[in-house]
Amino acid sequence: MLGILNESEIETVLSQNYLGRLGCTDGESIYVVPVHYIYADGYIIAHSAEGKKIHYMRKSPGVCFEVDEMEDMMNWRSVIAWGNYEEITDELDKQKWLDLMVRKMMKLKV
Repeated sequence: MLGILNESEIETVLSQNYLGRLGCTDGESIYVVPVHYIYADGYIIAHSAEGKKIHYMRKSPGVCFEVDEMEDMMNWRSVIAWGNYEEITDELDKQKWLDLMVRKMMKLKV
């Protein structure tokens, strides 16, 4: 697909998908990694064990996030978003988002 998605189409792509690519940097190296995510309340929420991406984002919170949706070679959409990493530290908030993510992932076909 050539063209620009409108806001509603962007919201749909982000809401209907589960896997995206997170781009982050420590100021020297760029790191792009696939992550499972949910999109809710205008936020992209991903769960991760502490590792390279968390280390990079704590050091340099500017991130890029990309999601593709492809039916065939002529019918596809891609969303690229930029923002800042925010770590959820409140335990109740963490549990709320994790529960929402688990419920969404349970709908996936195995």
